[in-house]
Amino acid sequence: MANEEYLPVDLMSADEEAGKLLLKAIALLEEAQTILHSTCCYSEFLTTGTIVRSLELKPQVQSVQRRQR
Repeated sequence: MANEEYLPVDLMSADEEAGKLLLKAIALLEEAQTILHSTCCYSEFLTTGTIVRSLELKPQVQSVQRRQR
C-alpha cells in the first residue's frame, strides 16, 4: 500500500487496545447476564428494564415494595 507511510505508527497498538477493551466489555456483559439469570428479578428486568436493589428480601417484603411503586 502506498499510503502506509501516512498511517500513525501506533495504529496497530490502538487497534489491539480497542480489541482488548471490547473483550472486557463482552465479559462484563456476560457476567451481568449470568447475575440477572440467577436472581429473582430477571423477569422483572426484562419487562420493566429496572433491577430490584435488594435481592435478599423475603417475598412478602418484595410484594409490599412492588405495591408501593
